[in-house]
Formats: sequence, C-alpha cells, structure tokens
Amino acid sequence: MIDDLTELWGHPDAHAILGRRDISALYRLLNSRGVSQSRIAMRTGQNQSEVHDIMRGRKVLSYALLERIAEGLSIPRGLMGLPYAGTDRQPPSEEDEDVKRRAFMTLVSSLALGGTVSDEQRQMFAPATDYEPEPLTTMVRPSDVQALTALVDAFRATDRRHGGYGQYRAALSAVEYGESLDAAEADERTRRAIFSGLAYCHSAAGWFATEEGHTETARAHYGRGLSFAGKARDAMMRARLLYCAGRTELHFGDPAAATKLFQLGTVGVDRSPLMMSILCANAAWSSAKAGFSEYAARQINEARSHHADVDFSRDTPTFRWFRAPDLAAVTGAGHIARGDYEAAFADLDVAVRGRRPWEHRSLAFETANLARVHLALGDPDQAVTVGQQTIGHAEHVRSARLAGRLAPLIKESAKRQGSDVRQLGKELQQSIPALSVQA
Repeated sequence: MIDDLTELWGHPDAHAILGRRDISALYRLLNSRGVSQSRIAMRTGQNQSEVHDIMRGRKVLSYALLERIAEGLSIPRGLMGLPYAGTDRQPPSEEDEDVKRRAFMTLVSSLALGGTVSDEQRQMFAPATDYEPEPLTTMVRPSDVQALTALVDAFRATDRRHGGYGQYRAALSAVEYGESLDAAEADERTRRAIFSGLAYCHSAAGWFATEEGHTETARAHYGRGLSFAGKARDAMMRARLLYCAGRTELHFGDPAAATKLFQLGTVGVDRSPLMMSILCANAAWSSAKAGFSEYAARQINEARSHHADVDFSRDTPTFRWFRAPDLAAVTGAGHIARGDYEAAFADLDVAVRGRRPWEHRSLAFETANLARVHLALGDPDQAVTVGQQTIGHAEHVRSARLAGRLAPLIKESAKRQGSDVRQLGKELQQSIPALSVQA
C-alpha cells in the first residue's frame, strides 16, 4: 500500500487523469496501486459507498469536493486546474506553465478558425464548479437570456471601477444559470442566444479568475467559452474571448502568445471598427513587450485608424466603453514598451485627463505609467506628484494585476537619487494589498 502519494502524481498517467479531473480513473489508479476504498474515503472525507460509486463511473462535479480530494490525497492543485488560495498560492514551474500555454494556444487557434477539438482536449479546459445544472421546467424565453447577460454586465461594471478580485465566484453563478438554460427546451434562435450568453459568462469568469491571479482557471473558461461561441456562430463573442485571453497572457504569461491571440481575434470581425481598434491596440502593446517595435508602431496606427471610423451607436455593445481615453491608455503603454517616452506622455496625458474620478483601477494603472514616463523624461518632481495620485487610486483597487502594473515605477523609483522619489517607491510598495501577485 502506498502511504506517500507524491511520487505517483509525477507519473504521466496520473498527470493525464488529473488534467481531465477524471476522479473515477483516479480512484481506480489508486486502488490498483494498493490504496483501498476505505483509505481513499478516510483521506478525502467521503463515505466508502461514495468512493465505490465514483469508481464505478459517477462523475464528480462539485468544486468543493474536488478541492477536498486534492488536499486529502496531497495532489498539487495546479495538476487539477484548481487555483491556489490565499498564502498557499504557488505558481506552476516555468516549464509546466509553458506546456499548458502551448496546449491552450493549440485549442484556441483551432476553435478561433472554425476547427474542432477532441473531447479529451475540451475536457482539459473544462472549469470545475460545485454545481450540477437543473434544467428549467419551462421553455426558455429571450428574456431569460437577457437576464443572464444583465447579470454579467453588473459584474463588469464593478470590475471597471475597482477591479474584479473577489467576483469569480459570483461569475460562476452566471455560468450556472446559463447552463440551466442550456439544459432546457428552447427554439433554435433562442438556443443560439443561450450559446452566446454562455460564451459571455465564460469570458467574464475567465477575466475575474485573471483578476485573482489564476491564469489556468482563466484559460479553462476561455476555452469553454470559445466552444459556445462557435456553436452560436458568434464572431464578435469569439473575438471578445480571444481579447480577454490575450490580456491574461499579456499580464501573467507570454506577450508573444498574447499577440497571437489578439491577431486571431481579428478574424471575421472587420465589420466592427471598434473591435478591430481594441485588438490592434492591444497587439501593439503585447508585440512591443515581445520586442517587435516596428510592428507595434504599425498596430498603433491601425488602432487609431479603426477607432476614427467607429459609430458608437451601432458598433458592438459590449465594448462601447473603449473610448478615446482607453485607446490612449493602451497605445501609451505600447509606446513605453517601445521606449518612445515622448509619444507615451502624449497618449497617457489624454488617458488620465479623460478618466472619471471613480475609475480607480484605470487611473491607478495609467498614472503609474505616466509617473514612470516623467522619470524617464527627467522630471522627478512631476513624477512624485503623479505617483501620489497612483497611491490614492490604488487604495480602491481590487486586482491581482496591481503589483505587476506598479512594479516598473517602484523599480525606477529605487534607482533615483532624490529622497522624494525613493519615498514614493516605498509608499507605492506599501499601497499594494496582499491580494496582488507579481506578474
């Protein structure tokens, strides 16, 4: 009988089973290695009859039970796609993360271009929930789908003000409601609307997982959402998911992968200048971070050109927030990555001046960039003035991205000779809450 299971979890067969969250196969594997049903039950806090039923094929969908199984059997949470919580958050190794990123990129590339993926591939990116959908007893109406999207819109409104940390569980409630609609009867037109609504829910859940620093969970939702967007034949929703996935990679992953995701997002959405502007602007930022300065400059020009053609009364509703300040914020970040601080100053000044006082997350990130530009241009006094604004807004931000977005300014402040600038760096460091993770 095996008492120490840690060696088993390094075996390729165990990796594949855990990646699929196939608990039936997991328990059978343990049993074949001499671990009895009663031993499994004791370690996972289940009844032996439950373990028996699972070994015979009963699916485990409860998120809470999956967490309990991982803890009881000493399974690294990342192998099951479960986010690390609190102070126990442990990022996967660089090699494991690269493998998962490549698998994710293969999946989304196929889905984005209208291809298909195997059931096994899709299962790898199926997010765990603690909910088994109960189908509605009545036929789904368009108003039911509208209620679903309104719920997600409410979550996104809070995200735009303060960040999305703490909203992941709330977003899962929308996913659960959407799945109950999918399990019910509906006419063909409403069914497609349900698929689009579920894709929208997964885009939000993925983004809120990003805001909590859980990239693997985010990718799971993006992959699932792309599948629903394909069923709905909804190019705009597919582009939205690829945009969100690209932003996740931009902040916590690989900027080259982010660029590819933004590029894939442009397929089939050229009728939307707004969508094209967003994707081009973000491709400029990510490609500049990846070291492709000339391409980034071209993408900035493309983004501006598309944005000039936008009719906000008619273009895609879910991105009508992307106004001139938002465009300037992204292109300003791109210019910083290119090392063009004069151009960055011009754009970031537009961004900060165009913000409303309650847009704390955007203002924290953009004033941090602007203060960094002032340092680069030799104006430390103005950098300190703007940096103090960053601190004021950061106090209101709930986002795991905060540390990564403030880190360059903190690093630059530490290099300066002036005591005021160095003090700014210390105060910025203190303003970062424990919820943040370093990008």
